[in-house]
Amino acid sequence: MRPFYVSGAAAREGAALLAALALPAVSTWSRLDLRTAGVDEANERTIVTVLDSYNRSNAMNLVALTALTARLGNDFAPVAAPAAASAGAPPAVEGELPALLSVAEMTPAIAEMVRRLDRLGERGEPRIPASMYRHLAHWPGFLDLARGLLAPLVTTAASAN
Repeated sequence: MRPFYVSGAAAREGAALLAALALPAVSTWSRLDLRTAGVDEANERTIVTVLDSYNRSNAMNLVALTALTARLGNDFAPVAAPAAASAGAPPAVEGELPALLSVAEMTPAIAEMVRRLDRLGERGEPRIPASMYRHLAHWPGFLDLARGLLAPLVTTAASAN
């Protein structure tokens, strides 16, 4: 899979996947909402970096792993490796990610908040919490805002099925 990533094809196809998604309309938060939740301007930029990083990498990985699965299943004919560093790949996400906290490093209340977010839409037994929520555990007020935004979407999706 390395040539797929190195060539920029994974980034381009991941960006195309994101651009084609029809996402549900959600409300937005005001700066006052964020500040009240304990997220200052610098932390807001870091949170945006975390979210952008996960959006970019998850889309790339979904495309790459789907291609690999199809290839292993012989669902398509072999193709040549992508050309190196072709144009059109979106730029890498700028900024540093905060420390990835383990559940043991969180207060019990924050760990439970992370678990609740992680369980939204979950099927089956609980597992290790998603790393994105562990990156965002530095801002419990933001996690609370996120859960308030995401929980109704999961409830709506579940009732539609």
